[in-house]
Amino acid sequence: MIFIQNMVTIAHLAEKLVSDKPFLQEALFRKIINYQSLAEELQPEIEKELKKKVKATTIMISLRRYADKLEERYLKKIVFGPECDLDMKSKIIELSVKKSNSLFSLVPKMFSLIDFEKGGILNFTNGNFDVSIVTNEKYKDEILELLKKETIIETNVNLVALSFRYSKEFRQIPGVLHQTIRVLAWENVNIIELIETMTETIFILNEDDSLRAFKVLQNLIKQ
Repeated sequence: MIFIQNMVTIAHLAEKLVSDKPFLQEALFRKIINYQSLAEELQPEIEKELKKKVKATTIMISLRRYADKLEERYLKKIVFGPECDLDMKSKIIELSVKKSNSLFSLVPKMFSLIDFEKGGILNFTNGNFDVSIVTNEKYKDEILELLKKETIIETNVNLVALSFRYSKEFRQIPGVLHQTIRVLAWENVNIIELIETMTETIFILNEDDSLRAFKVLQNLIKQ
């Protein structure tokens, strides 16, 4: 009975230590990590928490069980299929603007500039202190002219909008967004901004990351 209780405690601590480190969790999920080395790495911290010596083999057992749980939770539950689609638009910019009442009065004028039927983009993300505006590079000068009395915090250029489309049923599945962000993070893709609708997630990325990100999400769909 004492051995079983110890195993439960060790398992709990091992899971907590791994879950606090997303990239370590990802490596465990993919089963590309050396269990012995990881167990020895976690051993001092687990022993410190339990205030006693713990065998590395016992920690290894806990890690293998946790890897199986991760596979069950993420791999078998979320299956992307042919109803999902990817689309990418280049020459995108992002403007971060200090929030103000006058800024919102300019929104209708900004929308009047955009030709949506020819692929125009205009998205607003409203934060507590600033507003992010994502649009096509060709509208940059006209929008900056409208914003000349506003405080521009930052301007990001040479971006792409990578759109991941899916059916609305996917919103009811826990972990879908985590799954897409997780694979991008694993490939060291930096997400500048994230825009979501009922059937679409748009990743705003640097151009340098765009092809790698497209390939990673394409592989996720094929799986």
